[in-house]
Amino acid sequence: MKFDETFLMGLFLFIRMLQLSFDRALGGKWADMVDYLGGQPNCRDIIFRLSEISGYDVPPKAMPSKPVANSFSVAKPLFGKFVLKEDELSFICWWLLQAAGLIERTEYEPSADEIVEIRVNLAYAEDLIRTRLGVKDHSVEYVEHFNQSKMNKCRSIEEIVGEPWPSL
Repeated sequence: MKFDETFLMGLFLFIRMLQLSFDRALGGKWADMVDYLGGQPNCRDIIFRLSEISGYDVPPKAMPSKPVANSFSVAKPLFGKFVLKEDELSFICWWLLQAAGLIERTEYEPSADEIVEIRVNLAYAEDLIRTRLGVKDHSVEYVEHFNQSKMNKCRSIEEIVGEPWPSL
């Protein structure tokens, strides 16, 4: 499925913001991160938008296998720029759904293992999308996130993509 460049860049940045925020929440800052994410786009809204745009039934009912990344993946931007295959889209949506479930769970703080598993898979999803964007300017990766460093100039998703995101 081919996506609009702006939407795909926003998705890349959203997933990056989410996985960086999960990383920064390790060590007892989970509740603060959940509060921070309350002001960000909602994972479930993003999944709905992906389903609407693609026409695919996402998220999948069962955990999909990890899409294979190989040396051929690097060449995809040459002919498959802004394209995500159905298995890649399923993988991305599955892990966004898992992140949403963890964020929405209020009865207890998740374990470090739960946070790390989701973060690692979100980082993989981020890399899948990065290969489709052909991002050469690494400054776009400095997206605002929970507990960010003051050393880097981090910008909001909207500032980077140049318009409100996601356009639901």
